[in-house]
Amino acid sequence: MAKYNPNDLKRPCKTCGKIIYNIKYKPYCDECHQKRFTNRPEQTEPKMKMIDISAIRVLQRNIKMKLATLAYNSLKKSVEELEQKKAEEMNRAKREVKAPKRLIEEDGPTPKKPTKRTLNLDIGNKRPVESVEEVIKTTKPKAPKNGKRVINMKVEEAPQVDVEEMIKDIKIRKANSKAPTRTLTLDLPPSSDIKFSKDWGDNNNPFWVKHFYTPKDKITELYQKSVEILRDILPANFQLYDFEPTAFGLANLELKNEFKRPIKKVPLMSKLVNKDYEIASSKSDVNIASSIKFFRKNLPFFTQFENDDDISWVINHHRLLVAELFEYYADQKEKGKEPRTATLKSRFNAITRIFRIAFDTKNYELYDKYSTLVIFLGAHFEDDEFNNELNEIELKKFITFDVVLDKQKELEAKFELIQNKRTMTAYDLNQDLLLISLYSLIPPLRNEVKTLRFNKTLQRKDDWIVIRADGDVLMDLNEEKKRHDGITFNLTEESPQLAKILKESYELYPREFLFTPYKKYPDVSKQASSNTLSDRISSIFAYTGKMVSVNTFRSSYVSYVNSEAIKRGRQMTVKDKEKLAYRMRTSRKYLDEAYLKIFPVEQQEAKEEKQERIINIRPVEEPLPAYQKQLNRNKKYYEDNKAKVLQKQKEYKDSRTPFDKSRVRMLHFINNDPEYYDKMKDSTKKKYNFKKENGKWV
Repeated sequence: MAKYNPNDLKRPCKTCGKIIYNIKYKPYCDECHQKRFTNRPEQTEPKMKMIDISAIRVLQRNIKMKLATLAYNSLKKSVEELEQKKAEEMNRAKREVKAPKRLIEEDGPTPKKPTKRTLNLDIGNKRPVESVEEVIKTTKPKAPKNGKRVINMKVEEAPQVDVEEMIKDIKIRKANSKAPTRTLTLDLPPSSDIKFSKDWGDNNNPFWVKHFYTPKDKITELYQKSVEILRDILPANFQLYDFEPTAFGLANLELKNEFKRPIKKVPLMSKLVNKDYEIASSKSDVNIASSIKFFRKNLPFFTQFENDDDISWVINHHRLLVAELFEYYADQKEKGKEPRTATLKSRFNAITRIFRIAFDTKNYELYDKYSTLVIFLGAHFEDDEFNNELNEIELKKFITFDVVLDKQKELEAKFELIQNKRTMTAYDLNQDLLLISLYSLIPPLRNEVKTLRFNKTLQRKDDWIVIRADGDVLMDLNEEKKRHDGITFNLTEESPQLAKILKESYELYPREFLFTPYKKYPDVSKQASSNTLSDRISSIFAYTGKMVSVNTFRSSYVSYVNSEAIKRGRQMTVKDKEKLAYRMRTSRKYLDEAYLKIFPVEQQEAKEEKQERIINIRPVEEPLPAYQKQLNRNKKYYEDNKAKVLQKQKEYKDSRTPFDKSRVRMLHFINNDPEYYDKMKDSTKKKYNFKKENGKWV
């Protein structure tokens, strides 16, 4: 073994060059090594940056909202462009009939540009009509586009064109063309949908057989009992009979479990009230909310949800809702209050709308079911309405419009006879006069009349009677009703009599609200409710034996105007009906279908027809104020018991002390003369100790 030599391990330090014995093969001496590691900066682990998850979520939500806004604007723009294009196509000019253009290439090397010649079909012109042969012979071929090859075609002699036959054929085709199909003005599919087919309501239709069934439970029993009572106002397939397959209880059907879906969006009452669900094609959230309130107030099971904002119970208990709804109206019928098909239709339209909101689609079997119920109820209502005859329910409410006019004249005459118009009786009579005048001296409106308020300038919201500084009286209606925009009537020009009544009422009884609660005058600070005014109308016409309402006025007025036009030998034109419908804030279609009625008129003798109606006006007995009544009672008692009263007065005076008598005399002076107290001596004031209570010395 070789001998160990220490010199072999000598190494210079890399920093200072000092010779070291580097046994461990260190490149530095001990001093340099120590300096090297002591002078190094301390290494610290980098801190992890905390991430705000909530900020990221907010950012994500904002990005989604911006993307949704961009998508909505893009979709809206494309829809507007499509509608504009469609409108341009509908309004395009009529097409001129020209000779057919034919590509005819001669054997020449290059085709020449054709001459612009058309077949002259202007029969009324004096120019001779060119024959088809001449046109073909003189027409030259078109030049090929983009150098493309044109196929040579040999055209034989064309047949003669009979212009008169062509015109006749066009007229025949136009006459035989079908009119556009009618759709319901609801949130429903167009009439081209399968729901409008004849066999859609059949019990053996594959749609009902595949998706629905009739449960055997207490709800079905309640439904069966209720619809039997309402059979006169319901379609036949709403009935449920075991012995009749066609009466399969359409409104009671339940969707099979395999086709049910979870709710996509929870419908909220607050959003309905605020019209947050409204879109361009459906602006009926207020009416839908009204039906929801009706369900929660009148149907036993659903009263528990009266204060809940979540209205998904309409979906979760839809069969029970239908059964209790029919039960409610069946009870009303047994009490003598006949329900109407149109009312039921509006209730089912509300249910249909909630399904549309909750599932965000119309492609759902339960939505199809309830939209079908609305369609069938509408068709049943139209079958009854389109003959323009009064049904049993309408006969109980209908009065001819001359009865309304007579009542208006009677109320106006009674009010004029009252001497003291600052009494409660006079004010309440003026309220009746205003109410009937607004529904008779102009074309009757709906319930917007009941919420009118007085003002001196036009407004942009709410409904007003505006009495301007120049004396004109306007009715300014800003609230949308049944999808009809606001309208302003100048009553001074259109109905001076009504303008005078309104102006006089405001001057006699200055107030904000046109109608205030009855029997509360002189307190006119609150507005009367719509139901109170409806009851008042019924009370005013109670002597007729009819349940008169606002719809009675509207129907009676349209029938009256039509009858008067016929008497003058001229029926109402379409233009006349359009004007009337606009003033009544309705449509001409509904004017003809719902308001215009054919009613029986009692035959009278010719003399009676010519005689004017004589209205017997009885003066209104004005009630005396309470103090006057008490004064009259005291006077009568004194006259009947004069001796006895005088004796008691003498005894009372004799029993009083001189001090009391003097004090009473002094009280009389200071209460009748405001300056008398200041003239008194301080000693007199201290002696009698006078005190002032409620503005009177005692």
